[in-house]
Amino acid sequence: MYNTIVGNTPFVKTFLAVEESFEKTVKEYIAFYKKVFSELQKMGITVSNEPNSEFVWINGYGTVLLEKNKEYKKLIEELNKPEYKKMLYQLISKAK
Repeated sequence: MYNTIVGNTPFVKTFLAVEESFEKTVKEYIAFYKKVFSELQKMGITVSNEPNSEFVWINGYGTVLLEKNKEYKKLIEELNKPEYKKMLYQLISKAK
């Protein structure tokens, strides 16, 4: 089954495009909300986050920070495992 998937060039190219887009979107999202938080603080609005909390508080209202979200952390742990890295490298090699 693995060889069938890896041998499917349109799937591999689509998978890699989605993977790259996901990574880019996450980086841009985190950079954007950090900029927004900074601007809010410059305007005198309280923005706070405890070091081990997945929440940020803005004027008393809380929201989850993506990079501290439990499910996101689990996903990143999986994506950083050697098996996934090896598979991703193989997919990139096949797509060339």
